[in-house]
Amino acid sequence: MTNGQTFRSRTSYALAAIVYFITLGSLASVVVAQDWANLGAATAAAVLVCTSAHLMFWRPKVEIGEDGILLVNPLRTIRIGWQLVEDIDTRYALTVVVAGKKFSAWAATAPGRYHARSIYASELKGIDTVDGAIRPGDSPRTLSGAAAFVARQRLLAHRAAATGDQPIDIKLDVNWVGLVLLLASTVALSVFQYLH
Repeated sequence: MTNGQTFRSRTSYALAAIVYFITLGSLASVVVAQDWANLGAATAAAVLVCTSAHLMFWRPKVEIGEDGILLVNPLRTIRIGWQLVEDIDTRYALTVVVAGKKFSAWAATAPGRYHARSIYASELKGIDTVDGAIRPGDSPRTLSGAAAFVARQRLLAHRAAATGDQPIDIKLDVNWVGLVLLLASTVALSVFQYLH
């Protein structure tokens, strides 16, 4: 991503670290207790829980650059060039609309409707609003609002400078490593519990 800006929740790092710590502590207690009969199941469960925490809390992010937007979700990565973007929405999460299809960002979900009560007039400066009202997801104090503001500015700049000869691209990648780890640890846990 050229000249990119990254958006991701800092609290999700703390949540992932807490899950890692508790899970690895539980696994260590099995080893210290020398409960070798349950070590396989405990290891499979630890891999499943840590992989899930990594995918849900650590991995998701949004990168916004001059050439497009990158949405990194737990099991999928979507790279979209600005020339394809039709709209950017924040109703439930930062959502990029391309050819009628919607791609949402796991890392930039919108807050609840009660967040609208805590939006101040000073936050609305520089944001296009209808009658001074914005959605809670457009608030610049939220990840979805901050990312949407930057994305809309980049989209407007791209449209103003577009020459028409730029390549059109959208790239969807599956996180095969994460998917295989989830499936393998789930199967291993099931097998160990069946055998025990």
